[in-house]
Amino acid sequence: MSPPLQVWVASSNPTKQKAVHRAFCRTFGDVEVHGLAVPSGVPDQPIGEDTWKGARGRVDALRRLLADTPWDYLVGIEGGIEAWHGTWMAFGVIRVEHRSGRASVGVSPAFPLPPAWVQRLLQGEELGVLVDEAAGETATKHRGGAIGFLTRGAMDRTALYEAGVLAALTAFLRPEWYPVP
Repeated sequence: MSPPLQVWVASSNPTKQKAVHRAFCRTFGDVEVHGLAVPSGVPDQPIGEDTWKGARGRVDALRRLLADTPWDYLVGIEGGIEAWHGTWMAFGVIRVEHRSGRASVGVSPAFPLPPAWVQRLLQGEELGVLVDEAAGETATKHRGGAIGFLTRGAMDRTALYEAGVLAALTAFLRPEWYPVP
């Protein structure tokens, strides 16, 4: 029996770690998931392209920190916002990198933001702060997150990001369809 895959998530957030654990267990079986908070290199509330840069930045930072640590996969998750066809949406970008250097990116499901939040987000406030305020709670991003609040718990942040991690894993699950450049 081979040892479990060593998967590192560039975050100490339990919802992100749980999403990665679920997705990797569904696709690879036995895994150990570790989390480590690292800087993303982008603002706390990424907008547009910064969301993509943040996911990559987290993986790059994690790789540097784990230079002397054995790992199989690194995962960076960055939540951001962007206007799509006139509607401001929230979504997550997930970057997965294998020790071989192969990398892939996936995106979580996206959901529309309440118009009352958009201007505040564009001024630099973080989505988690707005959700905490609306819910009358603290640290909602460590539980249901914005999607949990807006769907009344029908979907939580873990499930949202799990879908994005699974999407990012396509290049590893069907490598014959994704040639390495």
